[in-house]
Amino acid sequence: MYICSVFQIERGDKYTEKMKMIKIEHGGRKQIMAALGVTYPTVRAALNYECDTDICRKIRTYAIRSLKGKVLEY
Repeated sequence: MYICSVFQIERGDKYTEKMKMIKIEHGGRKQIMAALGVTYPTVRAALNYECDTDICRKIRTYAIRSLKGKVLEY
C-alpha cells in the first residue's frame, strides 16, 4: 500500500496496477505554478497521479488542455 504523505491518499500496490503520468514540455511546471498559484511538490504529485484532490484535477486538466500534455501509462 502506497500513501501520499502530503495528501494522505491511499493507492494500490504499484506493481499490480498501471502507473500513469502526464508528460509536458520543459518549463511547463513553472507555467502551472504561476497560473494556478501552487507549489512544485503539488504539481509533481498531480502530474504523477500520486494524489486526487480538486487542485490536482485542475492541474492535470490545465496540463492536458493548455500545455498539450500527454498521458503515459506504463
